Amino acid sequence: MGTTVLASGITNREGLHVYAQRMKGTPGGVAVMAINNDVANSQTHTLPQASLRYTFASTGVLTSKTVALNGNPLSLGNNDEQPQLNGAQTTAGDIQLQPATITFLFLPTRPACKP
Repeated sequence: MGTTVLASGITNREGLHVYAQRMKGTPGGVAVMAINNDVANSQTHTLPQASLRYTFASTGVLTSKTVALNGNPLSLGNNDEQPQLNGAQTTAGDIQLQPATITFLFLPTRPACKP
C-alpha cells in the first residue's frame, strides 16, 4: 500500500471496515483493506473490477498460532524462509468476506486515481 489515503466510498459499519490507499509502484492502482470483525457472519463487498485478493484468517479458533492466506496455512520454510504470498484472481462483482478475516484487494487501474 502506498502513502496516499483515499476515501473507500464505503461507510464503515458493525462487522465491516474498509480502507483504501493508492498502490505503491502502480500508478492508478488502488489497494483496499477490508476487515470483517464479525466472528459469526460473512459480509458482502462489491468490486468494481477484477482484483488480486489476499485473505488472511485464523486456521481454527482466533487464538490459533497459524494464519492462512486464501485458505492455505502459512509456515516458514527450510532455514526459516518466508512463504510465498500468492494472491487469488477475483472477478468484478460481489465477493463474500468470511467471518473474522482481513482481506487485501489490489485493483491495478482505477481511472480516478491516475496521476
